[in-house]
Amino acid sequence: RVLEDHAQFLLDALAPEETEDIHRAMYFVNRFDTFLSRINTASLVEFAKDVKQSAEEIRQFKLNIIKKQLEGKIVI
Repeated sequence: RVLEDHAQFLLDALAPEETEDIHRAMYFVNRFDTFLSRINTASLVEFAKDVKQSAEEIRQFKLNIIKKQLEGKIVI
């Protein structure tokens, strides 16, 4: 749930013209929402692998946004 909230925060913070990053943030919101719905039915090992991969992906996404913000290449 926490990572979904992070994705939602990023989505809400992005300016409308940041369409590529908005689509990526929406992907993460949906992805982590899907994990919540799978938590009781998924194989625990496979579920953990999927969540770990997505957590690493959102980390890279967030770092990329921070980098663009520091370089003045993104509107928030």
